[in-house]
Amino acid sequence: MKTFAMALDLVDESRSIKEYKEYHRNVWPEVKEGLLEIGIEGMEIYLLGDRLFMVIDTKDDFDLIADFQKYTDSSDKAAQWDTL
Repeated sequence: MKTFAMALDLVDESRSIKEYKEYHRNVWPEVKEGLLEIGIEGMEIYLLGDRLFMVIDTKDDFDLIADFQKYTDSSDKAAQWDTL
């Protein structure tokens, strides 16, 4: 198993952050399935103000760039989710 940690800044706007939280409380089934298919076995997201921290556990052969691209290319729902 591999573990990755990432940090990124969200748009510092309370309405946008509220929408982000709402979407992540109700992740679309297609998104969950797509992430499992590319080898993501677990994901945790933490939010501190507008700073997001994400920790993902993956299969050993997971390639962060290639597999996330494969996920995004796999369906319109996946691509739509990534624009939220």
